[in-house]
Amino acid sequence: MLILGEIQLRGFFSIQTELAEKTLNFRHPYDIDSKRSMRHAWRMFDAYMTLTGFHPHAMCLDDHAGFRGFLCKALQLTEDNAKSFTWQLLQDFVLVCFLEEKEANLFLSMPQAECNEIYQEREPTKCRFLHYQSLFPTSDSNGFMYVDFGSIMHLLSNAFFHCLGRLLTEYLAPLPTVQAEIDAPLIIAIAQGLLYDHPGVDFCKIHLNATDSADFIGNVRAHAEWRMHNAGFFRGDVAMNWKYLSAVLMNFFVANNICCLNKAGRRMLAPY
Repeated sequence: MLILGEIQLRGFFSIQTELAEKTLNFRHPYDIDSKRSMRHAWRMFDAYMTLTGFHPHAMCLDDHAGFRGFLCKALQLTEDNAKSFTWQLLQDFVLVCFLEEKEANLFLSMPQAECNEIYQEREPTKCRFLHYQSLFPTSDSNGFMYVDFGSIMHLLSNAFFHCLGRLLTEYLAPLPTVQAEIDAPLIIAIAQGLLYDHPGVDFCKIHLNATDSADFIGNVRAHAEWRMHNAGFFRGDVAMNWKYLSAVLMNFFVANNICCLNKAGRRMLAPY
C-alpha cells in the first residue's frame, strides 16, 4: 500500500517535471485547486510508471488500464475516485497526444475489476515499493529523511511493513530532521533484533510482557556496549549512545506497547 504523501515526497521520476507543470499551467492557469488535483493525478501516474517500469510513449491500452487498478489496489482509492483521477489525466493525455479520445473513452469504460487484474499482473516487487515507502516527513519545513530498511528486508511482510511505516510516520513527523536521522536507524536496529527473536510474527503483533521486555532491553544494552567498546569508543561515548538508544526504547517501543516496563526494565533503561 502507498499513500499520496509518500509519492509527493519522491516527486516526479518517469515524467519530466517541466512537461507536467507546462500542461497544468496551460489547462488551469488560474484555478489553483484544479491544478493541485491534477498535479496529484500526474504524480500518481508517475509512481505507477516508476513502479512498473512503463513509459507513456510505449504504453498500450491495458497498461493504462493498469493505472486504474493501481489506484484501487495500491492507493486503496474507491472506484469512483479512481475514475475521477483517471478522467482528469486522460484529458491531459489527449491534449498532449499520448492518446486519442476514442482510446481514452474505451479505457475509462473498462470494468474496474478488469483494471485491478491487469495491475496485479504487473504488480512491482517489494523493493520497488520501498522506493517510495522509505521516505518520511519531519517537522522541518519541507523536511524529510530516508530510512534504510535493507537490514530487515528479508523479514518484511506487507502487513509488517505497513505497520512499521505507520508507527515511524507518527514518530518521526514531530522531530527535526537531525534528530530523526539519529533515531530512525536505532529503531530499525532494535526492530531487527525483535524480529529475529520472533520469526514469522508480524511486527505489530509483538507485545512483550514485563519480564521479557526487561530481558530484551538488557540484551540491547549489552550488545550496544559490546559493539562500542569493540570499536574503540570510550565510556563517555558508550553513555551517549545508550542515551539515544534508551530514549528510542522508551518513546517508540514502550510508547507503542511493544515493550512494557517493570522495575527491572526501568533499571535497564537507566543512564550510565
